[in-house]
Amino acid sequence: MLIIKLKTLYFLSVKSIITLLLLVSYQIISPQYSLANSFNQIKNDACIDSLDTEESIKDKENNYYIDSLIQKLDTESVDSIKLKLYNKIANHYYEKEPAKSIPYDIAAIELAKKTNNKNYLRTFYNRLGLSYYYMANINSAVKLFFESLKLMEEANDSIGISSLLNNIGLAYLSGECFEKAIEYFSAAQALNIKLNILDELWISYVNIGIANAELKRYDDALKSYLLAMENLERLNEEKDDRYAFIIGEMGRLDLKLDKFDEAETHFLESLFYNRKARSTYREAEILNHLCVIYIKTNKLSKAHDFAEKSINKAKEAGAINVLYNCYSNLSEIEELRGNYKLSLEYYKESTIIGDSLASQKNMDNIYQVQEIFLIEKQEAKDKLLRNEIELNKTTLQKRNVLIFSFIAILILMIFLAILLVKNVEKGKKNNEILSKQHEIISIYNEELMAKQEVIEHKAKELEGKNKDLVVLNTQKDKFYSIISHDLRSSVGAIVGFSNLLIDRYDILVESKRKKYTTMISKSAESTMDLLINLLEWSRSQQDNTDFNPETIDLYEMVSNVMYFTALISDKKSIKTIIQIEKNTLVFGDKGMIFTIFRNLIINAIKFTPLGGKVIVSAENKRDKFIIHVQDFGVGISEDVKSKLFDKGEVYSTLGTEDESGTGLGLKLCKEFVEKHNQEIGVISSLDQGSDFWFTLEKADEKEF
Repeated sequence: MLIIKLKTLYFLSVKSIITLLLLVSYQIISPQYSLANSFNQIKNDACIDSLDTEESIKDKENNYYIDSLIQKLDTESVDSIKLKLYNKIANHYYEKEPAKSIPYDIAAIELAKKTNNKNYLRTFYNRLGLSYYYMANINSAVKLFFESLKLMEEANDSIGISSLLNNIGLAYLSGECFEKAIEYFSAAQALNIKLNILDELWISYVNIGIANAELKRYDDALKSYLLAMENLERLNEEKDDRYAFIIGEMGRLDLKLDKFDEAETHFLESLFYNRKARSTYREAEILNHLCVIYIKTNKLSKAHDFAEKSINKAKEAGAINVLYNCYSNLSEIEELRGNYKLSLEYYKESTIIGDSLASQKNMDNIYQVQEIFLIEKQEAKDKLLRNEIELNKTTLQKRNVLIFSFIAILILMIFLAILLVKNVEKGKKNNEILSKQHEIISIYNEELMAKQEVIEHKAKELEGKNKDLVVLNTQKDKFYSIISHDLRSSVGAIVGFSNLLIDRYDILVESKRKKYTTMISKSAESTMDLLINLLEWSRSQQDNTDFNPETIDLYEMVSNVMYFTALISDKKSIKTIIQIEKNTLVFGDKGMIFTIFRNLIINAIKFTPLGGKVIVSAENKRDKFIIHVQDFGVGISEDVKSKLFDKGEVYSTLGTEDESGTGLGLKLCKEFVEKHNQEIGVISSLDQGSDFWFTLEKADEKEF
């Protein structure tokens, strides 16, 4: 092996010297060519070529090990040992060459089902799903992920649940449902932070970064990648394929920003460590990304070379999505060269693969699998509730039987006692006694029947209330989940950017300091608004909100609210206009009406672009006023309008300057308006602005 390495180094040295001489000659002819870049390229090529030679030797050793496992599997008869062998072989292949991993995982799943080994079964489901994901078979992957998640939840395996949440997020990421993907990645991240699962936390940060990059939130994406790198460094391990993955995603971010030199540096470093880890799938991806750089920098020969290399690796790994990108790139290269016939051939190849990928990324199927999973979960809870109700009914029936039996025995004893004492009395007297006894029995029976009806009625009421309680708890759980997520996000942003300022204050330029300070301010305002609304809503839900109506001057009320919101409107240079006459009197609770105006005006400012305006007016209608809070901002679509005031729905979206919210404010407005026995609604359409209106009773119509 030492002789081989020495020969390799000698060959590389000769190759590097010849290349350097050619580059120096080219530098004399074309001074604009960077000699420093040339040295870097020689260095990168030398490292990668050297690694190719070393890894070919390692691959032979590794293949010998895998071959020995496969041979042992063919002769093994003990099921538990076979499961371990399947696991080792599939685990070796699934990320590097997923096509080779699939047969072993399928066979392992059948054996795990046969032996009822759920511990291995949930692992095999998850890994087989990942293999299908890498081969772009998203529909099959997501079904397996949910099957594995079901078993992970049954076993209360927190690490497994975290991994599955990440994997399901990847399925949504592939289907370009980026916000939905972030929900799953964030849930995995929260679980990892809560349980301090450092081995899984880094991948959550990376996945959130990828989704943000696709949504063009480039600063957020870079922040996530840096957090992932920081988390990986905390593990104190050597640089490996995980490090290569993060560096590769940083390169993709540079590529999106047209920073070709930085992207090339990141990709070459990622390629080095992926080859070192023998990750064929990732290597195919990185080679394709380098091809894209060389297309954009008009290095077509080099781009063609890297596309061919990527195709070879993609075929080896079964990476269909990478093959699609490679053939698309080759088509573009030949078109730029003027080889239109060859370009068309490559285009046809990419189209065939693209049609196959499209059929495997049907988001309707993915949502259907998710709905089936949630329905089955709810049905299990309902079944448990029904069993409890049936148990209560059975207990009640047994109790009734005992009561009837006791009463019958008691009556029989009384009857026998009377017969023994009065056996000498005449038949007429006995008949009278019997008649009275029958009357007593009839009364008891009527009372028992009445009690039975009451019990059955209460049982039905209890069953109905139990169902209503399940629905209500589900809605509140969903609501609290969203509130807690938004609160964590806002506070997390404050803490995150504060730490960035503290740690890097001396090295940050003034524009960055101002940017981070602005973000902290926005997050603080969002958190304060959320806490105020949450406090108001919590009090209203517990019926702790007193309703104290009185005469209110609308003009003074709106003026006070606009004074309260002036800081927010001034930041966006938004003009707030009051079109209400002084001494416009209404009858209502001052605190509730203040809250209604505050939420509606803040919402109007939130969705109004810089330099816009918000108008508050009052329309006189018989015994009431119709108050309008009107903006000329982004407007609301029809499907979103139906969710705004629905108690079972929680909907929120970012403002024109990325202001966040929870949708809680409008729910609070609706509750407070309804406490006044009045109405609230909205008139809006996209890009035409919104008009939120509600009614209040005139004060001069009330009798004091």
